[in-house]
Amino acid sequence: MLVFVQFWIHLALVVIGIAYFLYSYIKERNLYQLLFVIWIPLTMLTYVSKNRVYLTILGIVQLLFFVLVIFFLFRRPRRKDSGYQSVIDQLDSYGAQDASQSEADGPAAEEPGEQPSEEPDGSQNTGE
Repeated sequence: MLVFVQFWIHLALVVIGIAYFLYSYIKERNLYQLLFVIWIPLTMLTYVSKNRVYLTILGIVQLLFFVLVIFFLFRRPRRKDSGYQSVIDQLDSYGAQDASQSEADGPAAEEPGEQPSEEPDGSQNTGE
């Protein structure tokens, strides 16, 4: 009777685990989540047979899944926004060049609070 109850609890947890990790995989696309979707139902195979060789092979397969999950869980994913980072680096270097150029101009550069010496359309104010 106890084995029967354990089986149904195990089955319920397997269904919940598969649903959760499948949803997570569809949403986030992490490989370890897909490995869990495969690994969790494999735990149900312990009810198929009590053969010692069979259970040993099943244990080795589950150990392999454990190692793979740990590996893919803690590895650093490749940066998808590396293209953006190079653009940001280019903009930073452009800003640094622009700042060094304005410092090289010396006192002729205008202060932020001063009025521009030229009109925006290029005509000079002659005071007439």
